[in-house]
Amino acid sequence: MQRWVVFVIGMLTVASCSGGGGGAAAGDLAACNSYCQVRESKNCPGEPSRNECSSDCGAKYSADRASCASETDAWIACQAQALPNQCDAYGIDEDYQTTLAACGPQVQAYQVCTACTVQPNDNPCKACTKTECCSERQAYYGDAETAGYDQCKATCIGSAECDACVTQFPNAAAKAQAAVDCALAKCTSCQSP
Repeated sequence: MQRWVVFVIGMLTVASCSGGGGGAAAGDLAACNSYCQVRESKNCPGEPSRNECSSDCGAKYSADRASCASETDAWIACQAQALPNQCDAYGIDEDYQTTLAACGPQVQAYQVCTACTVQPNDNPCKACTKTECCSERQAYYGDAETAGYDQCKATCIGSAECDACVTQFPNAAAKAQAAVDCALAKCTSCQSP
């Protein structure tokens, strides 16, 4: 069942603004422009241009901003503040656990608000869970234990260690299981082949 929790709910679905494609309306770009300006100031090799970063960021967050503008902009702004001053061969050496730790309230508000927002690139299972299991997704992302549970599940090795995450974070685990149960009951695209 652990595989389903990660696949269906999309734990730790936080990502930087770089990457993606497409365009966005000018109004969608203010937070992205600020974020990309900070990225550019790090002077790391391999980073996209500020315009490319802003366009990609705007496209990535456009659907979210339609219903959750303040939560989305707060999350993007916090990501900019949490960017490290380290580079690797691909650009800024980002550590998402550090970003999540620095931006816990912003990411939680963003995830709760956007839990039911279907994105153009969502696979059929994820799109179905966003419409059919919306309340379960919002309950999961709104739980105070979710960040710890996500981190525990993302770093556990072996079934005993992963099972300990359920014991350590019982509320989040129960809400994750409720979302998985909903997906399996209501979304044929989430059922194993």
